[in-house]
Amino acid sequence: PPLGCSFHPRCPVAFDRCGWETRDLRTMLENRWTELGEKAYDDERPVIGDLDVLDVPGHTARLAAGSGRSGADVAELLDRIRSESPDDPFWKGILDRSVDDAGVTITFHDGVDPILTPADRAEVACLLYPGSDAPTAPAVR
Repeated sequence: PPLGCSFHPRCPVAFDRCGWETRDLRTMLENRWTELGEKAYDDERPVIGDLDVLDVPGHTARLAAGSGRSGADVAELLDRIRSESPDDPFWKGILDRSVDDAGVTITFHDGVDPILTPADRAEVACLLYPGSDAPTAPAVR
């Protein structure tokens, strides 16, 4: 299961504490690449090295630059992806990003696994509900 809330990868209102992690970064990149045309994919994919390192769940992801590329190239690609979908909840999960010659390191906020909380006649497990053990969660609208 994902770190933090099990539903955060598919929740349209997920936020920083929902539990973003390395595997979410890989999913985001791979989903993007499946939607690109062949030429755009061929231009973009070599910027980043091996993605298999993202398969281990964790709050720190290292994206190594592909062969002949630099950390600045990786950062530029991530910036372009973010500018194309700035409202994607994934971006809220990033606490810090550092760039060096060989790649980019991304640190995600620690996630919180919400507890079951009574809500009307049901129970919910969501950080957006009062009593979910998340005092800094945004208010439900």
